[in-house]
Amino acid sequence: MDAVMFEKPSEIIAVDRRSTDGTIAILRRYGVRILVDNVGSLGFSRQLGTKAARNDYVAFVDSDTVLTPGCIRTMIHDIKSNGWVGAQATIRSAEDVSYWQRMERDRSAQFCLKGDRSAQFYRTGEPRTSFIGTSGETTSFIGTSATMFKRNILLSCPFDPMMRESYEDTDINRRLIRKGYRLGVSDAIAYHYDRREFSAFVKQRINRGIGTVRMAMKYHERWQLLSPLIIPFSLTIRNLASSRMKYVPFWTADGVARFIGILLGISKVRRENNARQC
Repeated sequence: MDAVMFEKPSEIIAVDRRSTDGTIAILRRYGVRILVDNVGSLGFSRQLGTKAARNDYVAFVDSDTVLTPGCIRTMIHDIKSNGWVGAQATIRSAEDVSYWQRMERDRSAQFCLKGDRSAQFYRTGEPRTSFIGTSGETTSFIGTSATMFKRNILLSCPFDPMMRESYEDTDINRRLIRKGYRLGVSDAIAYHYDRREFSAFVKQRINRGIGTVRMAMKYHERWQLLSPLIIPFSLTIRNLASSRMKYVPFWTADGVARFIGILLGISKVRRENNARQC
């Protein structure tokens, strides 16, 4: 919050998702406008803040992300100069004190092909937590941890409140690209704190598994249910075969947690559909 306040935005809106850790008390000390998401949905939370905002641009900053000075100003500049409707800051790792953080930082490099620019970036540059593209480039996907959008675009193409646990960013990206809008990676820098503890890492992956189910059902693409299982387990086998043992616990836990999330997601979606039919 200190980093956000340093940017001196014209308004700050904090959306609390029914927290129980004293978050609201902390926010009140900063004097920011507080909204409460009683639905418990990431998609609903982001749209709630968007509707309440009064400016032409809306920035989303997650609680585990820290902006660097000038971040908001740079994102707005990059959106205007590149004809984008949204831009994410270049995300870098804030700390790597635990195994799970180090592996999260390194994981994208395993997707890179020999000679690929992104592979070189991860070997020689300051690592980002996820690869979405090189700063200054137009891309088909941006996250929402430190991101700026044109507000009018999100009012006409809103976040889906049914994307409760995760992938509200994947869904909004997909719909914006389908409409012909352009997204990009800003030169602005933000630092992200990855999950330090194993329990937090597993919870995140389970939520992504649930999000996968919601995406698969929404777009009638059942094959999506296989992708988050094939990738981690194939990488586990590949790392075993090449004796890169340090990656094996990460990808094994990733795959198992996503599989649990997919099972939970199927059950959740079925219950929600049955409730709507009653």
